[in-house]
Amino acid sequence: MARQFAAQQTQTMFEELRRVTEEVGNTVSAKELGAKEAFLEMERRIEMDFDPVTSEPKNLVLVVHPSQIERLKKLSVEWEKDPEFRAELGRIRQQKIEEWRARENRRQLVD
Repeated sequence: MARQFAAQQTQTMFEELRRVTEEVGNTVSAKELGAKEAFLEMERRIEMDFDPVTSEPKNLVLVVHPSQIERLKKLSVEWEKDPEFRAELGRIRQQKIEEWRARENRRQLVD
């Protein structure tokens, strides 16, 4: 029963996520853009937090359907060999770091 309940809760959560992202127009289609460009577009659209020491993304999670894991692993190996992809991903990450720093600088301490 616990597994069935967890599966139902997970399905409900993903259905709600799909609904709200479509509602606000924040979906990315790999069918329309191609997998590589869709991945980059996803990176452009998400808000990221970073480790202040390493400037590495913090708590970044990519949820992938189990049937797509091996395909995505193979694609990511190919993409890492593509200098244009790496450069664009670097530009996106640098922009995300700057956005994060700006958010952090706007924060105010509360007494």
